[in-house]
Amino acid sequence: MSWKVLSVVGLPVLEERVVHRYSDGTEVKDKMATGEVDRKEPGDSITKKEMDEAGQSANDIESLIASGAIEEA
Repeated sequence: MSWKVLSVVGLPVLEERVVHRYSDGTEVKDKMATGEVDRKEPGDSITKKEMDEAGQSANDIESLIASGAIEEA
């Protein structure tokens, strides 16, 4: 699945980081925003994989569609 960008969209860039380390060495990891944004311009397309990597849920995607920022391609 993919979407066509109608107005500028900024997808957050996420990276996996260690958020807790137990005394036995086991690590708990989570995806955290780096503060960078993957900017998509009108006419670009966004794939499902890109949305997943940016941590965008179905509700986030629906909001982008409802606001007129993207449409299904």
